[in-house]
Amino acid sequence: MKKERLPRGFWRAPNGSVRVLIRIKGFPPAVRTFKLHADTPEERKRQLVEAELWAAEARRKLYAGHGFVASADQAMTLGDALRLYAREGLSSRPSNKRKDALRIETILRDEIAKRRLASLSLPDLAAYRDLLIHRDFERRIRAAIEAAEATAEGRARQTRLRALIALRRQARRDGPEAAEDLRRQIARIESEEGIGPVARTTISNRMQLVNRAMKFAAQTTHGVPQIAGLSMPASSPGRTRRPSAHELEGLLSHSADAHPLLPFLIQLAISTGLRRERLLELRTSYLKELT
Repeated sequence: MKKERLPRGFWRAPNGSVRVLIRIKGFPPAVRTFKLHADTPEERKRQLVEAELWAAEARRKLYAGHGFVASADQAMTLGDALRLYAREGLSSRPSNKRKDALRIETILRDEIAKRRLASLSLPDLAAYRDLLIHRDFERRIRAAIEAAEATAEGRARQTRLRALIALRRQARRDGPEAAEDLRRQIARIESEEGIGPVARTTISNRMQLVNRAMKFAAQTTHGVPQIAGLSMPASSPGRTRRPSAHELEGLLSHSADAHPLLPFLIQLAISTGLRRERLLELRTSYLKELT
């Protein structure tokens, strides 16, 4: 029997069905299976014609960008938009520019950076936001695992935290259909182990950077989707009190054991309200006198 020759991206399964896979850089794969209703030459020909027509239409829709962008700009990916923003659109303030440059490097390592702007939609960006939330939780859980003491109680906590990672991954795979019992179990372990709310600022900063890059690209590209309507994680609970004088005295008395300069830095932070990053940028030449 003469071997059947199929177009590129077509596969014939043992049961006779034809599977078609359309892969175009920057777009999610398009896949469809065409069943064989009768093992006859006429039916196989009809099946193949139907598959080829679908493949041609799928390619046309992808290259057309679903009507989002003009043909001249359809090849621009999110990574291209981020690189363009890094070259021409970043803030002139050195500290902000440095932070955004680091965030851009991080996003460029993610799969979403390879997606064409023409194919990006609000659900795609929402899925990326959820991925960032998931990563933030896992990062903090793993940090808690590493910080657990090498005691029987510490090893038991490590076991519970590893179980929490497995449960969160299971819930992520199940999606909205995840069982309510599973969600309650995750919430209970997080509460017992002190795994607090997600770092909203970290997630929001990265998503807003994506939005700024897409807006910057939209100055020359029609129809780039915006994420203004995308909800962000709830804000973390704000501080409700300041440390008392007695608490500060105890903190200062014990901090010298960790480092001789730490009491001075604590007093400087209290007096000036400087955040950690600004404190680390200080040089002795900036200060009029050291006490």
